[in-house]
Amino acid sequence: MKKLILYLCLILTAQSLLAQKIVHGKIYDAVSKEPLAGVSILDPTAQQGTSTDAQGAFSLSSDAKILKISLLGYEGLDLEVPANGVLNLGLNTTATGLETVVVTANRGQQKRSETPMAIDKISSELIRQTRAIALPELISKVPGVFMQRFTGEGHNMSIRQPMSTSAYFLYMEDGIPVRPMGLFNHNGLIESNIMALQSIEVVKGPASSIYGPEAVGGAVNLITLKPTAVPTFSIGYQGDQYNYNRLQYNAGGMIGKKLGAFVGGFIGGQKNGWRERTDYTKNALNARLDYYLAPRTTLTGAFAYNDYDGQEGLSLDSTAYYSRTYEASNDFMYRRIKALRSRLTLNHRWNKNAESFATAFHRFNDYQMSPNHTVRWTTRSTTATSEKNQSVFNSYGVIAQHRQNFNFLRSSVLVGGSYEYTPQQYNAFQIDLLADLRADGRSVKKYRFKGDRPDIKIADYEAQVHNLGLYTQLEVSPIEKLRITAGLRYDDFGFDYENFLDKKPGNPQLPANQSQNWRYLCSAPQCGLLWQLQPGLRPSGSDPSVPPPTQCASRARSFLLQPQTSLFPQFRNGGLAGLVQTQTEHRRHHLSFGGARRVVANPPTRQLYGFPKCRADFAPGFGVWRDFCTQS
Repeated sequence: MKKLILYLCLILTAQSLLAQKIVHGKIYDAVSKEPLAGVSILDPTAQQGTSTDAQGAFSLSSDAKILKISLLGYEGLDLEVPANGVLNLGLNTTATGLETVVVTANRGQQKRSETPMAIDKISSELIRQTRAIALPELISKVPGVFMQRFTGEGHNMSIRQPMSTSAYFLYMEDGIPVRPMGLFNHNGLIESNIMALQSIEVVKGPASSIYGPEAVGGAVNLITLKPTAVPTFSIGYQGDQYNYNRLQYNAGGMIGKKLGAFVGGFIGGQKNGWRERTDYTKNALNARLDYYLAPRTTLTGAFAYNDYDGQEGLSLDSTAYYSRTYEASNDFMYRRIKALRSRLTLNHRWNKNAESFATAFHRFNDYQMSPNHTVRWTTRSTTATSEKNQSVFNSYGVIAQHRQNFNFLRSSVLVGGSYEYTPQQYNAFQIDLLADLRADGRSVKKYRFKGDRPDIKIADYEAQVHNLGLYTQLEVSPIEKLRITAGLRYDDFGFDYENFLDKKPGNPQLPANQSQNWRYLCSAPQCGLLWQLQPGLRPSGSDPSVPPPTQCASRARSFLLQPQTSLFPQFRNGGLAGLVQTQTEHRRHHLSFGGARRVVANPPTRQLYGFPKCRADFAPGFGVWRDFCTQS
């Protein structure tokens, strides 16, 4: 009898197993086609499920007719299981801003509503719809942020403070600073590829406890595209009536079962624009390989190349503006940049509560220019001077981080560190100019190049810049709706330099207290309080010393700049963003007049012509869209 019962149980179990089928497939972002890891696939009847791996793939043995699909930051779905058991689908991001997932807050995925930082995200869908020529058209969409565009793709930045060219903002690509500490350039985002962007995250306020003192006023993190879960290919053209033209492309997909690849970029520029000396060309390329060593381990290699060559112009003065004569005020200014960046990242998820990564990176930059801010002219003089300068650096560095979550008080601990070493060369020499005066002799209509003066050196030095940073962050939730964050970063920054100008006979030596070995020790604490029951107060503060750029130690001057302690208190009402949705967009266009900004009453409109991108499904079509600059 017992044997009979056992046989019956085995038969019923076998029938049950035969009735179940294997459901498998891939889940990816509906817009970018990037694989989504950690997607929950649940059988609601049997209360069993699985989740996707780093490639977005899953496999589940189930006889369910309906599966529940969910992922933080994406819209959940209840899907009917196909008859063949193959389920490939794309998820759309949630429309609620506070449910957005960000990575800049702690170099890891976190719901925006749980971060004490004031952080905004420009999604891949918004990037696609905007069809921007340059980054200012995207980043200026963030409330409280204005990225002013100069000639070509030059820019400066304002994040909740007056427009500035100071080193108060950190520019990053995939969490790695575009330039080393101490070598800040307010035009740093020229060295980026707009066609390789998956999203952009902007921190509006201090981020120094994670990223160092240069993030004291805010940070911009460009998140690049990953290899796609399904084969994709796009090629397109974009242009406008001011003779901007761009050929753009990208492609991605899996090469075998474990290797994914992506490449994207553009060749473009402007020639004979609406204003003289605004011509420029740019060639940008990003490539990436992801090798899935194991379901929880990924090795990523990424490469970025940017080649920029553009003319530069002085700001219009009031005479030229009111006469509507937008002729160039110089014939010599330029900016030429070659930038290469590469990285190798190993990421491993130990379990659902622990994740680590280590990144080794290299940055090369050759920056040559004859800038507008170095022109020197005396009233009524028919001559003037300016300079040509060149900065070249090779930078090597590593970043490592571990995050551990605990069930106790829903707490988490983050520890990490970084080190970078950057040899740099910098030189500058004088150039002579001719000044074409206006009739009154009190202003210059145009500066014209006369000749190089390499014998008159303005700067000539070599430096070895190094920085060690260690940081930690603790998050706890003593009660369900309350989250407390505290972080601290310590930086040991310094540089050794050899100033060749000071060794030249006839030049005075530096004072004894101004050594050729500079070192700064800096600590950046930060704390945050988040109450999610109602529109919350998100206070945050930072008190780091911002290191001066290396140029301040090398030019011929009788003093050296000292670091300034900067305090940026921040108070943010974080509950309203998810309650109010607006479709209205206001844009301002500015021209500079000797440092002052003025709103242009009737700026020119820009009409774009282009073919929509054709992906792997080769959807044909032709599109015309308009981008109006409205008075405000």
